[in-house]
Amino acid sequence: MRSNISIIPPTKEPGGVIELFYATNRGHSSDEKPNEFYTDEYVDTQYGICHVNIPKKHEVGEVERPTWWKLQFSESAERDVMLLDLNQVSKDEFASMLIKRMNEKGTKEALLFVHGYNNDFKQTAWRTGQIVFDLSFTGTSAFYSWPSAGDTLGYIHDLQMAQNCKPKLKEFIKLLLRIPGIEKLHIIAHSMGSYILTSALELLDGDAEIENKIDLIHQIILCAPDIDQKEFKEQIYPKFKTIGDQRTIYASSNDKALKASDIIREGLPGWVKVEIIFLSRME
Repeated sequence: MRSNISIIPPTKEPGGVIELFYATNRGHSSDEKPNEFYTDEYVDTQYGICHVNIPKKHEVGEVERPTWWKLQFSESAERDVMLLDLNQVSKDEFASMLIKRMNEKGTKEALLFVHGYNNDFKQTAWRTGQIVFDLSFTGTSAFYSWPSAGDTLGYIHDLQMAQNCKPKLKEFIKLLLRIPGIEKLHIIAHSMGSYILTSALELLDGDAEIENKIDLIHQIILCAPDIDQKEFKEQIYPKFKTIGDQRTIYASSNDKALKASDIIREGLPGWVKVEIIFLSRME
């Protein structure tokens, strides 16, 4: 797919620090270390800014982390994608800092990433930083971290949290769209995050507070969406197809996360098992 997101050619010697704005409905622990700060407890929306390290010799598409089989037992800035720090701020401070950063960058585009099932806060930050770096995205970057358990056995917990967070993501998208001067908002969602995103966009449709801002949503990309196909076609797609300039879905029945979802959700009330195999752009 040829992207219309503003990018610059990647450098020959990768590496650097990516600044990310974030919103989360995760509670936080008593541990002040960035990797351990947020939990899977559901709370009201928190806002902040964090920084992610991208190591030299980074490979596109990879999130480099320590591996025990290489006898790597701790993080290294020279080798690993790392969450360096985070700073939780008030909603008003967040908006002010976002406006300031967008003005400093000189480009009025923003990118939002919504993670999927089995991801904790630090993993979401790693992946967002990797995506932003690999795209060489020059605008302002953000992610939304809903309280996934970050555990392969936590699917039912994650499904409940996804239900709870639909209106919360809607409000965060509204905040981004109302930033003065913003011209384009691109959104990427993965796995169960696609369900939260499409539901949030459905809630946004017809919202009088942003009816003159909804057209600022440019590209919407759903990666391996964990959505019941019947629900998507009948309830979500009729409104979803009218939002954004481009809507792209990447999915395969060979996707391991989707297979796990199929197995777990097959026994849930109202779940219709479907085979999802497509790679398409919905105009």
